[in-house]
Amino acid sequence: MVVGNGMVANKFANYEDENTLFFASGVSNSNETDLKAFMKEETLLQTNLQKDVTKTFVYFSSCDIENPQLSSKPYYRHKANMERLVSSYKGDYYIFRLPQVVGHGGNKNTLMNFLIDRIKNGISFEVWQGTEKNIIDIDDVYIIISHILNNKTSLNSVCNIINTRYISILELVAIIEQTLKKKAVYTTKDLNTGYYYNPTCMESVLKEFDLEFDNDYFKRLVLKYASVTKNTNC
Repeated sequence: MVVGNGMVANKFANYEDENTLFFASGVSNSNETDLKAFMKEETLLQTNLQKDVTKTFVYFSSCDIENPQLSSKPYYRHKANMERLVSSYKGDYYIFRLPQVVGHGGNKNTLMNFLIDRIKNGISFEVWQGTEKNIIDIDDVYIIISHILNNKTSLNSVCNIINTRYISILELVAIIEQTLKKKAVYTTKDLNTGYYYNPTCMESVLKEFDLEFDNDYFKRLVLKYASVTKNTNC
């Protein structure tokens, strides 16, 4: 069962286990400040946590809860509160913290989609040149999480599902420029809000699957999703 209708929800709708409930609904914009939006997600989450404690409950959160430069923002405080609710669930649960996820139908507010949109349309933007980001394909997220669920490893815990490589925003801009064959219009600011996450719960998956987190990963990612600009919830 899946709660939600965005990119992550649509991907995990393919997971064939009626005893697992994926909660992939709620606030998706990390710049959100509207208390009503946060309360709407909390109410929906509480309702689903109380429905059927025989199901394994899966909640999707954000890796940037750990980032001291971002964790004080309303969105990340909200996510931390939702994690506390999930951790009180009477049945088995997983909290999967995700970085920047890219896929078809992804939220236009994510870094990749923002950059693609700005470069495609010749719109100026600002680059924080000291910042490196963790970006991962939704297909790889699905492979990693499915393996963890199927093997029932790390039950009742918080797991960071990440790319083992990071990329600077300037490097990412250069790859998108090359792929789209269009020059970006941007200014730079010497600012670093990057943070390096521990790849918890992923060890067995990385050993078993060849996910190719190599030097060309980001080039393949841009080629695969360069047309993604639509706005949907995730």
